[in-house]
Amino acid sequence: MYRQLHGSRHTLVIDGPKTLNAIDEESMAEIRDGVAAAAEDPQCRLLVLQGANGAFSSGADLKLVESLSPRNAGKDFRRLLAGLRGVTESIEAAEVPVVAAIDGVCVGGGLEIALACDVRLGTPRSRLGLPEVRMGIIPDLGGTQRLASFVGLGRARMLAMTGSILEAAEAHRIGLLDVLTEDIGRALDDLERTFAGLGPLAVGLVKRAVNASRDCDLRTGLELEAALQGQLLSSEDFQEGAAALMTKRPPKFAAR
Repeated sequence: MYRQLHGSRHTLVIDGPKTLNAIDEESMAEIRDGVAAAAEDPQCRLLVLQGANGAFSSGADLKLVESLSPRNAGKDFRRLLAGLRGVTESIEAAEVPVVAAIDGVCVGGGLEIALACDVRLGTPRSRLGLPEVRMGIIPDLGGTQRLASFVGLGRARMLAMTGSILEAAEAHRIGLLDVLTEDIGRALDDLERTFAGLGPLAVGLVKRAVNASRDCDLRTGLELEAALQGQLLSSEDFQEGAAALMTKRPPKFAAR
């Protein structure tokens, strides 16, 4: 894996040419570190996850499963799973927009990582699915929990229970891909420009509030929404945004 910086955009590239960018323990740690670095950088307005070698990711490296000792398989698996879930949880917790740029295969754990992102961009070459049942196991990085949020409960059951692999057009039609484009680089440039003009604190807190809506009732969610708005109303960014609106000029947010 390697990291790229481009203006206000951080990019993490999964690079495993022999395994179609399968996720191992080293790449897990690198993704977590990259997410943390982007979240802590006040200049970062967009974090992109993408794969090299004509794929996004083929999922968890099978060597991870093979490394489990027969005697302590349960304990070893829980440790391994905690590390893997740490990746998706760090993506969801980061108060910076995270985009999965999907070109090629995105299956299993690769799709589960993409489901934790805020936006999924795909090309006509993208193929997405959760094929774990074909190996006699189930998705375990949140795929069974997050998928229905995007495609509905019925489709989520069908996809996960059959291990179906979707072509890009169908994935886009049902909401698994947010954007389908021939030019993923241009689409990322457009997103970077969009987020660069928005209040970064507000974007991050919107993400926090929307994510919280899955786990709380409406009243609790509304209370959180009000509390977050209270924080923003006392921020320098709000003062700048209001002044820019009144004087009809582009705002210059400082994430403060």
